[in-house]
Amino acid sequence: MMSEKYILVRNARQHNLKGINLAIPLGAITVVTGPSGSGKSTLVLDCLFAEGQQRYLDSMEMNPRRFVNFLDRPAVDGIDSLPPPIALEQKRPLQASRSTLASRSDILVLLRMLFAIHGTAYCPVCQIPIHAHTVDEIADKILSLKDKTKVTILAPLSENTVDMAIEDLIGELRQQGFLRLRVDGRMIFLDQADDMDKSPISLELIIDRIVLKPGIMVRLVDSLNLALKAGNGTVVIAVQEPGTNARYDLRFSENMACPSCGRGFPRLIPELFSPLQSDIAPVLNNPQGPSGNAPHHMAGLGDFASNVRIRGITFPEFTHFTVSRALDWLVALKKALSKDANRKRAALVGAMRIIESILGRLVPLAEMGLGYLELDRPLTAMSGGEIQRLRLGSQLGKEMTGCLYILDEPTQDLHPRERRALSRCLQNLKDQGNTVILVEHDLEIISKADHVIELGPGAGEAGGRIVFEGSPAALKRSGIGLTGPFINGTKRLERRNRTTGPPPWGWMELKDATASNLKGITIKIPLNRLVCITGVSGAGKSSLIFKELLPELEGALKASRGRAVPV
Repeated sequence: MMSEKYILVRNARQHNLKGINLAIPLGAITVVTGPSGSGKSTLVLDCLFAEGQQRYLDSMEMNPRRFVNFLDRPAVDGIDSLPPPIALEQKRPLQASRSTLASRSDILVLLRMLFAIHGTAYCPVCQIPIHAHTVDEIADKILSLKDKTKVTILAPLSENTVDMAIEDLIGELRQQGFLRLRVDGRMIFLDQADDMDKSPISLELIIDRIVLKPGIMVRLVDSLNLALKAGNGTVVIAVQEPGTNARYDLRFSENMACPSCGRGFPRLIPELFSPLQSDIAPVLNNPQGPSGNAPHHMAGLGDFASNVRIRGITFPEFTHFTVSRALDWLVALKKALSKDANRKRAALVGAMRIIESILGRLVPLAEMGLGYLELDRPLTAMSGGEIQRLRLGSQLGKEMTGCLYILDEPTQDLHPRERRALSRCLQNLKDQGNTVILVEHDLEIISKADHVIELGPGAGEAGGRIVFEGSPAALKRSGIGLTGPFINGTKRLERRNRTTGPPPWGWMELKDATASNLKGITIKIPLNRLVCITGVSGAGKSSLIFKELLPELEGALKASRGRAVPV
């Protein structure tokens, strides 16, 4: 059946559409073109997209519908075989929006997961690594020492003496059957404890003394469990290497605690890396946060979260990476993890999956020419073209299939070099099994489409009719409508020669422009001339005009109070 291969539009009468009927191929790229006001946006947005929204609304229960503001159902007899639509318009975000490139592309959520799974926490004060160990991990660390090594398993008790007199503590330990303590590094029997200092700096209960050899695993685990229980989740291992007098201590904890200062911290969870979230307020309480001077568009991130690192990079530092730098860094991390035989298999697999997901979102953004943007770049600081390419690249990263993507003049604000990247992106969406419909005037994009629909012949009441429907090759052969002659070359855009009129009235000179990414540039602009500022997206064009030149002109005009302004 025809409806299985096409979106069928029957008698569309929305706005100025004159009851048109269309067969738009599924799984293809279709360009809708024509003069301004001919009904292009009405067809793709007010008909196709609005109908798709209404069908989604019909699938919802009545109560949620009251809170959703959808487009009105279009004036059309029917639309058959309509896939779920996604509209990517060049809408700027609200000025108060806190969205960034990373949050809009879902990279931020994945990044929080990666730092929670693979990050290494550091004490904000001591700047040494903090680990939470299981009993099995502690036992493995001890058994990795040389055979015949003497180890003493101790439970720190200093914290227990805060609310209990030392005499009462000693009496309780005797009743429990313990025999020895280590007090300020010196071993004593509990029977001798009456003569010891009543305010020791370090007080540790000796649980067991073991010489490492095969077959002691069960005894070691039992002693570690007892020590962790008595030491509130912390155990100290006093080590004496065989054949030497070398002695040192190893400190382990089931909790996130600094082995030097003993400060406790929460376990690493993704929510820890969400600044100032009310639902994790206990996580951000002292001693780990919130930080008032954490770097980068992350000031609310706790001191502790700001000191979690992967290969020396903190979470705030990574969010300040550009797309290109983040891409290179994650590729290097992936290679390093693939060679890491010491990391537990489950943690390795989890980290690798998250890295793959982040890369899947970064690669399309880089291919769309957004590699120069920082991950924490606010959407309010991005151009309309950058935002639309971000949305388009984000959709590619999600690898959705069976959808209808609707784009409204996506080449607007794009440099010719970036239009080629857009064309590749559209092709990738199609290759993933999606249908793409775009309103467009660019001849290169039209020529590479699978299907072309031209509306017209004019604007308003003079428009709303189908002037042409078919392949770009058929449009080129026919040469009909306003677009055909430009496609086949019988018409060309006029190129005016440089005028030879009188010289400029004068010159404006803007010195040392440094707004945004401008590198202290100086420009001279002729007066009484049409001047074009060009360059790729993000080159600094808008910053130069609206953040540097315009404020200077407004200030000069205000100061002149109607008098001539010197230039």
